Amino acid sequence: MTAARKIAQIEETRNDLKQFYELWLRFRKYYLKAFTTEPITREEEQEFLEIKSEIAKYQRVLSEEVHESLYFAGDKAIELLRKSISVAHLRTLPLVDKQLYYKLWHYIFIYLGRTLGAYQLFSEGFVPPKRSTTRDEGVTISTVKSIAGTEGESYGQTKKKSKSSGGKIVGIILLIIIIAIALIFLLQR
Repeated sequence: MTAARKIAQIEETRNDLKQFYELWLRFRKYYLKAFTTEPITREEEQEFLEIKSEIAKYQRVLSEEVHESLYFAGDKAIELLRKSISVAHLRTLPLVDKQLYYKLWHYIFIYLGRTLGAYQLFSEGFVPPKRSTTRDEGVTISTVKSIAGTEGESYGQTKKKSKSSGGKIVGIILLIIIIAIALIFLLQR
């Protein structure tokens, strides 16, 4: 694949993700109407169904376009669309279900935003570093430790040292308290 074709494909995927993102925000607007008592017009219900249809279309396209290392939660979006028959239907659901659906909407929103951000970086020329498949290449634990200045110490050892010194202090304080109590009792006799 030529570099120009790759750039064009990245731009196309980014634009599709942006459309999906905007549709997702519009879906939320209608979804939030389920929490209100405002009347729902036939036009609003129709637009809600059209938005659902568009989201499903973009989900199918994006599931083919988005790189497999990036997760935009398209499968979860389809799950939520299937559960959201209409705004009137959402309104009849118990509050707990509406809240769970809203959490699912937010989960998808987060992953969609992350994926859109990654494609924005790609379109600006960012090239992710190659991931190493062998232990001899790339960043290793010892490299990270040497940069952090903790070569030779593990996290568990450091924690144990601080716990043991903290335990000694507590032990000394308890010993002093016991001696003081014993002295008070002895002096009272």
